[in-house]
Amino acid sequence: MHEKARDFFMNVFPKLKMYMSMYQLVEIYHVLAFRGAKVPRSYAKSIVKAIMEDGNIIKVAVTLDHIEEAVRESVESGIHV
Repeated sequence: MHEKARDFFMNVFPKLKMYMSMYQLVEIYHVLAFRGAKVPRSYAKSIVKAIMEDGNIIKVAVTLDHIEEAVRESVESGIHV
């Protein structure tokens, strides 16, 4: 199992594209710096900066259309937005 995980992170993961909303990025900072274990804010900032600079993580702005669609789908599915 460890060999498969190692292979994945060495050979597959670097080629993947990830999409993240700018809101999620702010949430990551908030959770790291102000909740739970509360890592030093400078460390939380460095993590967020690394994500911002990572070309394999595509940052997406949240639009009003996205919000309207998310709320509609939440109402229909009963799943929290």
